[in-house]
Amino acid sequence: MTAKELNKAIKALWKEHYRLTFEQNTVYFDWVEKTAKPELLRLYHADDTLESLTKESLLMMLSLNRKLRAIPFHNFGNQSKY
Repeated sequence: MTAKELNKAIKALWKEHYRLTFEQNTVYFDWVEKTAKPELLRLYHADDTLESLTKESLLMMLSLNRKLRAIPFHNFGNQSKY
């Protein structure tokens, strides 16, 4: 996945999250569990170093993670491999 594709996918997930916050609770929570969390994890692991993200995309990912709690806070951005 190129940097441009990654940033575009993060922005699309962000827009979809914003759009679905106005839906009924059942629709929103089903989407979060079935689509949003796995997609956020996939995008997070697409670039382990977070170097190809723009500032805007990184802030979107942090905000989405704060709302969805897909990645533990103490692990976000910590990609050291032992």
